[in-house]
Amino acid sequence: MDFLAQSSAMAALNGIFPLLVMVISIMLAWWCLQEFRLDLFLRRPRSAQAIWLRIVLAVVLGHEFSRFFIDYFNWALTWSAGWKTV
Repeated sequence: MDFLAQSSAMAALNGIFPLLVMVISIMLAWWCLQEFRLDLFLRRPRSAQAIWLRIVLAVVLGHEFSRFFIDYFNWALTWSAGWKTV
């Protein structure tokens, strides 16, 4: 595999990996929020506003978790690359 093809493959992985982690994290946050009883805090828990609140909470929580995971993964790769040069 030549350098250009290898670089293209790595660029594709660098673009797809964060996207997949983000989608999986949002789905996981949505799944976890299903167990949280928002009906104790909301007047109409089945209303459209309550559903949108769950969606927004899932996106925010999933995004924050995925950013943490991706940043940690990048830090670990940087750290391990630093040890290889020593």
